[in-house]
Parts: sequence; C-alpha cells; structure tokens
Amino acid sequence: MKKFLKMMITLSLILHPVMMTMTSHSIFAVEEINFFLNTPLAGDSSLTGEAVADHPISVLIDGEDFETTVEADGTFEFESVPELEEDQTIVLNQGQNEIRTTVLSLGSTVEKIELENSFIPDGLIDETEETENSSNDEMVSSELSEETSAPVEDVLESTDEYSESSLNEEENLDETLDSEENTDEETPEENDDALTDDEISDNEEEMSQFARSFQPANTNAATAPGLTSPNAVTREVSDYDSFRRAIEDPSVERVVLTNDITTSNSTIIGVHSHSRRKIIDGNGFSLSINSGGGLDTRARIDDIVVRNFSNIYSLRNNEDQGLVRMRRNSYRYHLENVTYNRDNLPNATHLGSAWESWESEINFHGNITVKYSDQRSLAFYRAARIHDGANVNITTNYRVFEQDNNSGAGGLVIGNNATVNINSGERVVYNTSGRDINRPANLSIGTNSNVTLTSRSGTIFEVFNTHINVDVGEGSTVELNAADSAIKASNDNASQQLNMNIRGELTISGGTGVHYNGQPFRFNVYETGTARFNTSVYAFYQDRQNTSTRSEFTIHPGGRWYVNNTHSSNHAIRVIRPSIFRINM
Repeated sequence: MKKFLKMMITLSLILHPVMMTMTSHSIFAVEEINFFLNTPLAGDSSLTGEAVADHPISVLIDGEDFETTVEADGTFEFESVPELEEDQTIVLNQGQNEIRTTVLSLGSTVEKIELENSFIPDGLIDETEETENSSNDEMVSSELSEETSAPVEDVLESTDEYSESSLNEEENLDETLDSEENTDEETPEENDDALTDDEISDNEEEMSQFARSFQPANTNAATAPGLTSPNAVTREVSDYDSFRRAIEDPSVERVVLTNDITTSNSTIIGVHSHSRRKIIDGNGFSLSINSGGGLDTRARIDDIVVRNFSNIYSLRNNEDQGLVRMRRNSYRYHLENVTYNRDNLPNATHLGSAWESWESEINFHGNITVKYSDQRSLAFYRAARIHDGANVNITTNYRVFEQDNNSGAGGLVIGNNATVNINSGERVVYNTSGRDINRPANLSIGTNSNVTLTSRSGTIFEVFNTHINVDVGEGSTVELNAADSAIKASNDNASQQLNMNIRGELTISGGTGVHYNGQPFRFNVYETGTARFNTSVYAFYQDRQNTSTRSEFTIHPGGRWYVNNTHSSNHAIRVIRPSIFRINM
C-alpha cells in the first residue's frame, strides 16, 4: 500500500502539467459547440438542428412538450410534430440554453435560428470534454510544450529528477504510512444509525431531481437586458402622444422619457418591436396613466424592460388586465430601478398579467418599491424572479404572485446577495398548477441574501398539484412570518413531492410551519444550515395520509434545528404515518 501511494504521488507530479493543459483545452472546446435550430417553416412536420451530442433536448410548441436525444454527431430531429403553422411559438431547450422563435412562412431565406447569448455548458460539459480532447491530441501537445518549456518526452523520462521539496514530501509520507500501517485491525465499528455518504448522496439526488428542472437562467443577471445591437433605434419622448407612437413603432427598440408624463387617455397601447425587445427607460421621470390605459403585447415580444422610473401609476380598469399584459405569446417582463404607486393611491392596477397562457415571467432587478392597495393579486405570471443584488420592497393588501404552471417551473426564485422584504395582506405565492406534476413550484433563495416574507392573513407559499422545492442557500437569512401556514401543499397527491433543503438560516414564525397532506415530504438541514420554528400551532403538520409515503427528517452533521411551539397539545410535529428521523451529531 505504501509503495502504491508513493507511485501515485510520482505519477501526479509527472502528469500535473498534462492535466492542467487538458483542462484549459476543454474550456476552449465548449466554446465551439453548435447549438441552433434549422428555421421552422409553415407546413413542416419535423424540427432539426444541432446541439450537444448524446444529451436530451426538448422543444415546446404552443405549450406542448416534445423530447428527444441528440445523436452522436451532434444532430437532432423531432419527428412527427403537429404540422407547423405560421407565427406559432417554438422554444428549444438544452440544459440552461434556450432558443425562442416563431414559425416562418414558406420561402423564408433564413437558414437557421442561433443562440443569442453565450452557450452555457452546465450539466453538458463532461461528455463534451472527452469527445473534444480525443480529437485534438496535437493541440494538447502544443499547449503542453509551451507550459513546461520542454517536450512531453523529456518530462516523462525525467522521473528520477525530483526536487528537494518533492523528496521531503516522500519522506514525510513514509513516516505517515509507517504510523498508520496497522490501523486496519483497529478500525472502530461504524454507527449503524448514522447516515452513510452513499445514503446522503442518494437522498440529495432524489430530492433535487425536480429542482433541477427549474433553471433560473438569468438569476445571475443583476441588470435587465439592454439593446439587442449597437444599431438599435432609441427615441426620446416628452409627452403622451410621442410616448404612444414610440411604443407602437416596431423600428424603435428603446423609448426614453425626457419629462414626467401624465395622461387621462384610456387607450391600450400595442407594443411592437422588430427585435422582439422593447425597453422603456424612464430616465428618472414618472409615468401616470389615470384612466385605465396600459401596454398590450399584441405582436410577438420576447422581452419588455421597464427601468429607471421615479414613479409609475396606472388606474385599474374594468378588464383589470394590468399595466402590462400578454395577448398571445409568452414574454419576459423586467422591472429595474422602479417605484410603483409611490403615494399608495387607491385603485392602482396590478403590475401585469399573462392570463391567456401563463407562460410568461416577471423579473425584478436593482431597487424596486411597490405599494399596492387593491384587493387583487399584484402579478399573474408563471414564475417570479428577483435577481442578484436586487433590493426589493413590496407591500400589498392582497396576494402578491398568482401563478399557474402551463409551460415550465413556477414559484419565486431569489438570487445571490439580494435584499427582499415582501409584506402581503394574503398569500405571497399562490400556485394553482394542475396541468403537469413535473413542472415544480420552487421557493429558492441563493447565497448571502436577506429575505423577509410576511403574510398578514394567509400563507407564504401555497401550491396545488405539483412538486414543491424549498431551498435556502448558504449564508442567506430567511424569515417567513405567516398568520396561517408558511409552506402549504394543498392537495393529497401521492406523486407530489415536498422537499426542503436548508443550507443557510431559516426562521418560520406564526401559525404552522409546514402543512402537507399525503405527499412524500423530505426535510434536510445541512452542515451550514439552521432551521428555527417559532409556531403557535405546529412546526410540521400532516393533515392526511397516503399508505405509500413517509415523512423524512434529516439533520446532517453540523446542522441545527430548533422548535419553540406554544400549541396547547404541546406537540411540535404531527405526522400520521411512521416517519424517519435521522439526527447526525
């Protein structure tokens, strides 16, 4: 054993430059990956293109999912899809990479639709590295010779030429091995009740399988999207008429205010842009629409960016479709450095809606302040995202985010280094998904964020009919204050999973901490995590049972779990079926 370890150290010293070179080369290879979709045309019954070989790829056509695996040569084909119609929405996904386009008419000269941003290799890189490295041996040898300033052959033949420090390391290893040579006979018995590394690994893998499907691709984007090109047209506006014309003009991508704008015009303005992105820059000024007008994405728009407003106010109209609404296609709605309803005026309309398909997302960047006193939800979207470094303060009299998962994962995702304070008169997130159990609802907080979510008369995070993942990242402090339940799974679906993974500090106060029914429930506190429950009813409450499920509570080594319960029954945890408790000290 001693000789074997010495040989391994020798081999490591010899091959270290080679390993460094291969790592560098692998990163270069990922940049050469082709990821595109051959232009979809009206009448086509298949979709083709190129992507990372031997990995799954999916396409969404008007809300219907199709999946396949990319061939070894990097090509893919979705066969027997419904015959395509002009202007249908196509969304291609592999890993965290997404291409959005529409079906074009026959005779289009566009050959292929390519990824607009840089390719993200996460989850796809390993197998790509092997393929690229095996086909580029000459390049590896060239880079190696530059790093080592000697041919590979000379390095491999100089095995006897160790530095003095290397020899000293071997001598120290000899002493260590001599002192441990007989430890095999003295190995203490393992604790049968302790969680093994394999069990922990398996448990984490199972719990994260649904969380992985929710990839917040832009969570690390502290700022909202900018112009699509240096040649994009910007138009300055100073009154309502020029504002309306600029929003409707498809040749204009960015509209910049040069004055406060106030109007009593109730016209619903159609948003148009050839680039499918419209940026409305308040430039520090305000926009007041006092008659129920708003913005409507009647044409194909992928991104609406509203930024740099000292205040926005829009009066609610009878249709109640919101400041920004979706007419036919999904879009990403970005708010950056915006105050909404600064004076907390009554009858303000909600921020926006995506009622017709629930495929859109609302995103918050920078400094956001919202005051909303109406008895309706603030925003109707599939998902809400608060990006890295954002400072968000929202106060409502009713729900904040009302959601339905039509085409992807929902919930509230908060990035890293964010400060969030949401105070709701009712629920903070109310997700009523019933279409596909594999489109989870996630309450996810990144690292080093400070988050306080309060519900004055309801729940913080209530979800129907789909998987729930609650994740608190390392270094984050999260407080959930709920009059009712903080986390609530409101159905009895045995296939629905409720997973909680705590790596930061979570404090739940109020009525009940976690309320669930017959679904499998897994609660994990990891080494860096702390979970505190200051509840007046139960910390954990299982309402109904399902004969095939059990609750699992695991406190990993170093994790901390505190329960302060004032319920008259003195029961902090109510579970119906036998449950599994793993407390590792």
